[in-house]
Amino acid sequence: MNIEEALRTYLAAQSSLTDLVSTRIRALKAPIGGAYPQVTYYVVQRPNTHLVSGAEAGTKPVLFQVECWGRTYESSRDVADAIKAVFESGYRGNMGSVYVQAVRVEDDRDDEVTLSDHEEELCPRGASLDLKVI
Repeated sequence: MNIEEALRTYLAAQSSLTDLVSTRIRALKAPIGGAYPQVTYYVVQRPNTHLVSGAEAGTKPVLFQVECWGRTYESSRDVADAIKAVFESGYRGNMGSVYVQAVRVEDDRDDEVTLSDHEEELCPRGASLDLKVI
């Protein structure tokens, strides 16, 4: 199991999140016309070398962007807040068969989309989190 699968498996086991998104947690892209709310995630940074100093020495931290989508701003924020709460006090342990030393929320932002009035009714709203997995 790789770290991407491990993160998805761990998130899918959190009832506070799955109560909102059911099984709609996907790598990279969401299907066109899919149900909402939903979560997509992907790796934005994966160093090829171990860190050599500091508290994370000897590790290869992976930075994920986790996108939370909903039909309303509030529903996307509810999903983002549920994920933040899972990692709020830090997490150390197994994610599937992968042991992680820590997971931290590095950033939290809203995704801004400029739309026409007609598109406004059709387009989902989003919030993004950056998760650092060590």
